Amino acid sequence: MNAYHTTKLSGKAVQHYRHGQVLKVKTIKHYHLTNRFQLTNGYYITANKTLVIKK
Repeated sequence: MNAYHTTKLSGKAVQHYRHGQVLKVKTIKHYHLTNRFQLTNGYYITANKTLVIKK
């Protein structure tokens, strides 16, 4: 999964996370009809349930 600077998830990816890696979420931002997770480092990832599992 890739992390981006903005909630649009556009532009070049800033960070890449491997499958199974645990990330800490700071807030949940609503973007149109979907949600984005803002990580503690300020980057955004998708909240798509096929890519993210709550632990």
